[in-house]
Amino acid sequence: MFVAVSFVFSLLSLGRCADPGWVSLNVTVAQNMTDADYLWSQVRVLIGTPPQPVDVTLNMGGALFAAWSSDCLYCPGSTPFDMSASSTLEPNNAPWSGNSVDGSGMWYHDSVSFGGVLTNSDIDFVSFQSMSTNFYSRLLNGVLGLSVDPPQAKYPSVLTKMWEAGTLMNPVIGMRLDPLKPRLTIGALDPEDYVGEINWVETGSHHSIFPSFKIDGLKGYNGSFIPFGVDNLVTSISSYLANIYVPEGNPYALDEGYTGPVHSINLYPDGGFAFECNSTAQGLSMSHVFLTVTINGVDYPMDSAYNMIRPPSLVSAAGFCNVALRNTTAADDVDVMLGQPFLRSVYLAYRFPTDNCPGYYGFAFPSGANRTQDQINQKPTSTPSLSSQCLVLSQPTSTPSISSSSSDSNKNNKGTGAFEVYGGDDEQVPLLDAENLKRAVWNKTLT
Repeated sequence: MFVAVSFVFSLLSLGRCADPGWVSLNVTVAQNMTDADYLWSQVRVLIGTPPQPVDVTLNMGGALFAAWSSDCLYCPGSTPFDMSASSTLEPNNAPWSGNSVDGSGMWYHDSVSFGGVLTNSDIDFVSFQSMSTNFYSRLLNGVLGLSVDPPQAKYPSVLTKMWEAGTLMNPVIGMRLDPLKPRLTIGALDPEDYVGEINWVETGSHHSIFPSFKIDGLKGYNGSFIPFGVDNLVTSISSYLANIYVPEGNPYALDEGYTGPVHSINLYPDGGFAFECNSTAQGLSMSHVFLTVTINGVDYPMDSAYNMIRPPSLVSAAGFCNVALRNTTAADDVDVMLGQPFLRSVYLAYRFPTDNCPGYYGFAFPSGANRTQDQINQKPTSTPSLSSQCLVLSQPTSTPSISSSSSDSNKNNKGTGAFEVYGGDDEQVPLLDAENLKRAVWNKTLT
């Protein structure tokens, strides 16, 4: 166990740290995945002088860093950025390239900090001034893009800017979005967060938006690969999508060799399907979906109850539980999209591209998760190119103490920042800054 030490790196006037560092931050995630709820994941960043906490949504599929302005029309969320309150905010005098009737914003630069530990005084970001009611309608407060733009990007991503300024110990992030211990590390990979060997694969440019890589395939109940007719499936990761997307003509639902023994299946036009099930206070009677993603020879099983398989809802047929599998479309540039059910089942590392190195994804198992020792002991079948140059990372020796202003009140565990939902079956949701609410005093005597 690391010994927590209380320190904050000193900052130079140009936003460069005297010593490169790293930070570990709480992430807010949905306790259970459903078909009709807010499911994206958020982390708190500090913007401006004095620092303002803004709970932005994580995006593994882009590099845009944006915060909704406090006077933004139709921008949702409870922690927007008040530009008028920051003494260090400066305009870039450039509109965001994506401006449209759906949303508009302008580029600015200001001081940005992760946990009061990693700070740079000159980070470019977009402040949104307006949105339509259907544009990112469930994306709250802003967005933190964790991919890295190509070198020709007009404004470097926040990760690139901090790396080039000498702020980060390593050009890497680590992430786990499982409800057990959701965390985001920036600048290092925390050994407390994962078990097993990190399985590194090089990312490519197969997709115009998302970093992509190749997987061996997906397996079902019988342990054999599901025949999609494609070898080395080109795959991307999305922290927005609530499902796993596979090629059209998915044979999974029609073969008990892949599904395992089930009662009845309900098929949907988009390639989705549902298993017959019942909802009880103890959980789902149909509690498991057998789906494994195999990457570089290592099998990563998907966690199932309230994740791959959803509880009955208004969008499922009566008596059925929807399964988080859907078809990709002809418009997609990849064969497979791994959404949140995958990210909630694995530990993900991202070694982002720098001048002399390409990007890499790394996969391992979340510590504390229900994994067998045989699964943990699996070894990758190959080592990516330039490993000795690009994948030798400095190991953290202590855990930096983050500032109180950036601490998440929600710990994502029952009884700690999570509260019951009226009428829900054993359902709990996080409530940010709950400790700041005034407690009611009940002193009336009832007769």
